[in-house]
Amino acid sequence: MRRSKTPQQVHVFGPIGEAEPNTTIRCGGDGGDRGGHAFEVFEGRYAVWIGGETGAAGQPYHVLVRRTDVPIDPMTTLAPIPTDLALEHRALKNHYPYFDDDEGLPGWMAAFTQAPDQLFAYPRTAVKDHDTEVAAGEPMLVAWSQPGGKSVLYRFDGSSVSVDTKLVTTERPATLSLPDKFVPRPAASVSAAIGDAGPEDQRAVDAYRKVEHRYDDCYYAYMSKHDPTWGHSGQLYKISGSGKVTNVGDEVSRRASSKCGASKVDAAGVKLIKALSKTRAARYAAHLAAVRARFGL
Repeated sequence: MRRSKTPQQVHVFGPIGEAEPNTTIRCGGDGGDRGGHAFEVFEGRYAVWIGGETGAAGQPYHVLVRRTDVPIDPMTTLAPIPTDLALEHRALKNHYPYFDDDEGLPGWMAAFTQAPDQLFAYPRTAVKDHDTEVAAGEPMLVAWSQPGGKSVLYRFDGSSVSVDTKLVTTERPATLSLPDKFVPRPAASVSAAIGDAGPEDQRAVDAYRKVEHRYDDCYYAYMSKHDPTWGHSGQLYKISGSGKVTNVGDEVSRRASSKCGASKVDAAGVKLIKALSKTRAARYAAHLAAVRARFGL
């Protein structure tokens, strides 16, 4: 079950043909990974009750019944999107329940180029959240909003800012604002760079993985041969005549790293981050151009 302006409750009973006199109704579901209600359902006929708070009679509820292993377009809506939504009812997941804000740039490209005008919000004036500054009139999508409190808004690149709700309007201003160019923040690590890589980066990633795997194979072989604690939970220490205590496993690990070329892996990682930063910047530039075009900029 999906969005309604009132809290949702779901009760499921069944399969009816196999129900015993003391069979209980299942309530609520586990929430699922898209904010809906998920149940382990077997073949048969079920009774389902849908409702909300007291006084919610007559409120519309939008229901989609589907198998969780069947893919669905993240920009699928379950009902026409109203044109007169208040700010707090413009939350993106209210209308696109299968949108995943971890899908990366392609997901945000779809959101900012396909979502209708009635889901956007705009800062009344320039706003700042920590080190992020947003110009007045920048089209933004709503993560959530509290009247009289704070609103969390998505920018065109999928990053978010938290601002005072009083500084946000649903009325499209006469002049919209989007950056002319955008330089994404550099990746903080090799894994972060690979996580944000595109299809065009596969050759560079494969080259790095080859160096990394060669190192790993050498390191594991060396440790297995020379570290008596390898594969065991205990620690082994040696004490010199002067009383110096050395962890044998740590000492062998340092020798293994040197022998197997840890510095080569580090250098390959620096090279990979640099290469992926260039292609990432190009993707962001194309993304920004598409979003600007969607708003006629």
